[in-house]
Amino acid sequence: MIENIEEIKKIRKKLEITQKQLANIAGISQSIIAKIESGKTDPTYSTIKKISEALDSQNKNQKHAKEIMNKKIYFLEKEKTVKDAVELMLKKNISQVPIFEKEKILGIVTERDLLFANKDEKLEKHISNNFIILQEDSSITHIKKLLIDYSIIFIIKKGDFIGIITKSDVLNS
Repeated sequence: MIENIEEIKKIRKKLEITQKQLANIAGISQSIIAKIESGKTDPTYSTIKKISEALDSQNKNQKHAKEIMNKKIYFLEKEKTVKDAVELMLKKNISQVPIFEKEKILGIVTERDLLFANKDEKLEKHISNNFIILQEDSSITHIKKLLIDYSIIFIIKKGDFIGIITKSDVLNS
């Protein structure tokens, strides 16, 4: 995320894109870009977020989610037990498992969530929401920043889950 709005113009020019191109990529009007760059408006957080993501996506040297994501998603249903999750984690050498219900993501369970759990308990008692969902064209810069606060990122394409990204996926890229 851009920390200083004065950086927008500098980054945009470095990437050799026009205000109009940036506006189209970010899904906002060109006049908003012009007002922000000239210091005539104080943009909202959501506007800065859109611009930041748009600029990140244009950096041609960056990798994107679809290039670093793990396409093999191991998951469990909420009715499964802690024992099932632990067995899957050990068998597949993973530290967290997405929990789904009828193709809808409910959350995740992590090793940390299960440390003191009874092995016969249902997973639904231990589900956390420490995840975020992104599009496949999200930049690695954006992903790295999100992984500071989230343990897993789900990648979607046209509403379907197509992969996951964890800190180890970024480190391996």
